[in-house]
Amino acid sequence: MRHDPSNLLLFLGHFHPLLVHLPIGGLVLLGVLELVSIFTRWKDAAQNSRWILGFVCGTVLVSAASGWMLGHASGYDRHLLDWHRRLGFALSAACLITFLLRQWQRIWSYRIALFATLGLLAVTGHLGGSITHGRGFLTRYAPGPLRALLGEPRVREAARPSASFTRQPVFAGIIEPILQERCVACHRGEKHKADLRLDSLEGLLRGGQDGTVIKPGQAKASLAVQRMLLPLDADDHMPPQDQPQPTAQEIALIEWWINAGAPATEDIHDLQPKPEILRLLEVVSKQPELAR
Repeated sequence: MRHDPSNLLLFLGHFHPLLVHLPIGGLVLLGVLELVSIFTRWKDAAQNSRWILGFVCGTVLVSAASGWMLGHASGYDRHLLDWHRRLGFALSAACLITFLLRQWQRIWSYRIALFATLGLLAVTGHLGGSITHGRGFLTRYAPGPLRALLGEPRVREAARPSASFTRQPVFAGIIEPILQERCVACHRGEKHKADLRLDSLEGLLRGGQDGTVIKPGQAKASLAVQRMLLPLDADDHMPPQDQPQPTAQEIALIEWWINAGAPATEDIHDLQPKPEILRLLEVVSKQPELAR
C-alpha cells in the first residue's frame, strides 16, 4: 500500500513534542553539572560531558527534523513558525559547535558556548510554546516587573462591575474565560483548527468548516455542546483528550447561556438565572484557572 508522503511527514512530525524533550533534558543537565563542577568538592561532576553532548547533538537533529515535518500541518501562525524553525536549526548548530569545543579541550570557550546555547534554547522553547498554546504562553503569568522587562503587555483584568456579582457580564465574565482556558489553545488567531476561532464571540457565532457550533436557544442541538458531552475517548470529543477538559459545571453554564439566546452583553441579573444556576455561576467564577 502506498502512503501519501504528506501524511507520512505529518505522522513523523507528531513525534516532535516527545523528541524535543530529549535534547532539552541533556542540555539542562549538562548546565547544572558544569555549575556544580566549579566547586572543588564536585570538580568531576561534568566528566561525562562529551557523552552527554553527543547524545544532545544526535537528538536535537532528530527533533529539528521532526519539527520541520510537523510544520507542514495547517493552522499555525506562520510568523511564529518561521522563527521557531530558524532558531531550532540554529540551536542544532550551536549544540554541534559546543560539542566540538569540548572535543578540542577549549574548556572556557566550551562553557561560554554551552550557556549561550541554553539561552537560545529558552527563546526557541518560548516560541514553541507560543505556537502550541498562544502568544505569551511562557510570560502570561510572569510577575509584573518581569513582564515589563520582557516588553509584554500588562495582564488584562476582567471587567467586573463593582455594583454586585449579578451585574457581571455573562459572556465576558463567565463564558469567555471558560473558552479561553479550555478551547482557545486550538482555536485562536495563530492556530484555528477546522477553520474555527473561539477567541471571540464573533468567531464562536460564525462557526467553522463543520458549520455553526452553537444554535442560540438550542444548547442540545449545538455542535459545541454535543462534542463536549461525547465520551472522552471518542474521536470527535472536544477538547482533545490531552487538553484541559471543561467541568460539568462549566458545560452546564455554557448550555444555560446558549439556551438564553447566547447574548453578547447581558449581565447575570438580566438573564434571571434560577438559584441552582446562580450557585454554579458563583462557583465557576471563583476557579483560579478562570480568573483573569
